[in-house]
Amino acid sequence: MKDKQKGLLVGILVTIMVVAIICTIGYFVAPALDLGGGNNGGGGGGGGSGGGGSPPGTAQVPVRISSFGYSSFNTMNTFNDATNFAITYYRMLNGNPVFMGSSTGGSATVTATAADNNIIYAAVSPRAGQNLYVDFDKTAANNIAVMGQPQYFDIAGNGQRQFVYQLNIANLPRDANGVGQLWFYPYFRPQGNMILNSPADQSGIGTGTRTQYIKWEGAFTTTDVALAITKVEIEFSTGDLTKINLDNVNIPGMGFLAGTQFSQSRTSSSTLYTWQVSPLDLSGATYLMLGANADNSFSFNTRTQTNLASGESIDATITIYSLAYDGSTLPPMVDTVTLSA
Repeated sequence: MKDKQKGLLVGILVTIMVVAIICTIGYFVAPALDLGGGNNGGGGGGGGSGGGGSPPGTAQVPVRISSFGYSSFNTMNTFNDATNFAITYYRMLNGNPVFMGSSTGGSATVTATAADNNIIYAAVSPRAGQNLYVDFDKTAANNIAVMGQPQYFDIAGNGQRQFVYQLNIANLPRDANGVGQLWFYPYFRPQGNMILNSPADQSGIGTGTRTQYIKWEGAFTTTDVALAITKVEIEFSTGDLTKINLDNVNIPGMGFLAGTQFSQSRTSSSTLYTWQVSPLDLSGATYLMLGANADNSFSFNTRTQTNLASGESIDATITIYSLAYDGSTLPPMVDTVTLSA
């Protein structure tokens, strides 16, 4: 009997301690925040009319969203919403975005209703002059509340596209005041500056069919940076395809692409091969990235087939296009190598 009483006493003490800890922390395990919308009405049977269904609830619950930014290369490097980036929150009402609030001082408190169906939208963008690409894939992968992949569009209607995430606010923990608690951490890649090399001209390559390699390479000027590549052009200074053909080009991150994978346009004096991403924006760009202690060499090695006569020469020009962190076009990287028999 004494053992039973002792066990009961221990159980009571443990329960008291757990309750005290929960109250000290300020969070309740239940009930969790869940504001689902009303259900649809049932179908009418035998000529009867369908049920009206329950309307969306009228409850309004505050949700506090805490945010902090991280470098995709090194999470010891952090960013904040005051200086480095902006997050604005929206609900969708009849397919139209409605502003709910902005993150300031590391958090935003927005009011959710049942009509939101447990979803709010977070629009992330770097602040002007910060040179930070939104790492939209890593942000989606590392935030449990994110549903699916982000969209890239002008949600605010101000001409500036942002990466917009759907956040699931169902079953959030709540503090002692009933405020839902959500954490959302965006990741960023600092924008870097890349320099393209200038290989020497190739003379005396011979007549007849020859295979020529032009070893173009790019290199960053610092580490833990990225560059959003959108288009690569190879242009030959002749429209005569019997003189030179593009075999393939290495696109970093894509591998060797055959000349047939490039679009082609010709004039009497030039042939232009073009490869570009789709969509032609930051959401479709190929990101070249350089972390610490990584190989700082990004090959655009180009292989051609030439068939020159004695004394003939052809200029081969590469042009690499990229976008800045805000989606604007950066000055292209350009180099020309002359191939002569």
